[in-house]
Amino acid sequence: MFVTAGRRLVSLVVVSFAALGFMAVPIGDRTGYEHARAILATPEAARLGESLGRVVDRLREALLGELENIGAVKDEPAD
Repeated sequence: MFVTAGRRLVSLVVVSFAALGFMAVPIGDRTGYEHARAILATPEAARLGESLGRVVDRLREALLGELENIGAVKDEPAD
């Protein structure tokens, strides 16, 4: 029990330092966080987000269709 708690504590400390480094340590003129924000603000990233949204919608529709075929989902609305 103490070994598992110790491992989790060490993992938490390592992740905390990694997050702190990502947010505070400059890589060139920006931190890792600022680089990520700049990349995600591009039009290409916006198009990627839209494409991923469409793919997720199609996947959800296909999954619900399969569940309806096997009878796991009822067509009746829930009360």
